[in-house]
Amino acid sequence: LQALDLQIPLLVKAISRLLNTKTLKTKQYCFILLTHLLRAYPGALGDEIFHLTAGVSSAMNDRSLNTNVKIDTLTFLSGALCTHSPEKLHAYMDVLVPLIVRAVSEQFYKVAAEALTVTTSLIRVLRPVTSEQGNFDYSPYVDSIYEAIIGKLKATDIDQV
Repeated sequence: LQALDLQIPLLVKAISRLLNTKTLKTKQYCFILLTHLLRAYPGALGDEIFHLTAGVSSAMNDRSLNTNVKIDTLTFLSGALCTHSPEKLHAYMDVLVPLIVRAVSEQFYKVAAEALTVTTSLIRVLRPVTSEQGNFDYSPYVDSIYEAIIGKLKATDIDQV
């Protein structure tokens, strides 16, 4: 694992460069690779996750990207939120929460469904049950998350299971 730990900063640096390219498949496969890394080695990104926030933001905000890239980005976010300690992720909530909330409101149901899955992980990070909450103030995010979820539940033009 030590050898892998030494390679992760290099991998993240290379991936963050690739996320700035215009090629859709490149972005998509970067997020797929990161998702597989987190499944094989939970918490692997640790202190390196901040290098990826710009790429995540770019992928989620780019209207020209197809929905598969957004779904793979959300799958990566879910993995990152589930496998890293909340304390390491709290610093990125100002970036991540609006992206996830916007994705919940997406018209395409697969993106919205994946975003709702990510929201469950997001809530566990914002307000962890098993550990001390510390000084993190989650209250600025509650209203936007609530409104996005309620908006989706009140929608009458979508199928709900």
